[in-house]
Amino acid sequence: MNGTSLPAPSSVTVSVLNGSDTYNQATGTATALGQLGFKIVGTGDSTPVGQQAETTVTYAKMTPANEAAAQAVAHSMTGSVIMALGPTTDGAQVTVTTGTNFAVNPPAPPPSATATSSAPNQTTTTTTTPAAPAPTTTTPATIDNGEFSAPSQAVEALAPWDPRSCTPSGGEGP
Repeated sequence: MNGTSLPAPSSVTVSVLNGSDTYNQATGTATALGQLGFKIVGTGDSTPVGQQAETTVTYAKMTPANEAAAQAVAHSMTGSVIMALGPTTDGAQVTVTTGTNFAVNPPAPPPSATATSSAPNQTTTTTTTPAAPAPTTTTPATIDNGEFSAPSQAVEALAPWDPRSCTPSGGEGP
């Protein structure tokens, strides 16, 4: 957020809460973030208040270190991922509360290895390129083009009437 480089994943403690009520989503997300090098300190469930598309990366204190830690975690995901200042769980710097529209980026593939052996009048070069690891996703991802993603779709149809008042004093509008 301030232009400095993000911290190494191994220096960021993360807890993961399942906010979408999808079976085993917190554990799968924690495993995927752990494969990227983040220190996972806990998983659990958050009581959903409806279907939530956005995944929230929360940091407890407004310090440059905590904001950078949250940004490092948020950058390791694609889809509808937002950052927020708020409470974290399990003593973590960052808590991820999962939604329904995100994916954890897969780890970078290891570099390919090249071996060369020489015999009299013969040279053999063998190059091995490992297969790319299967992407680790928890829910369908959107395309990340470096810009804001489209707003999430409404998950419940609106009632034909709105029970909220139209004015600050509680009466009907003009």
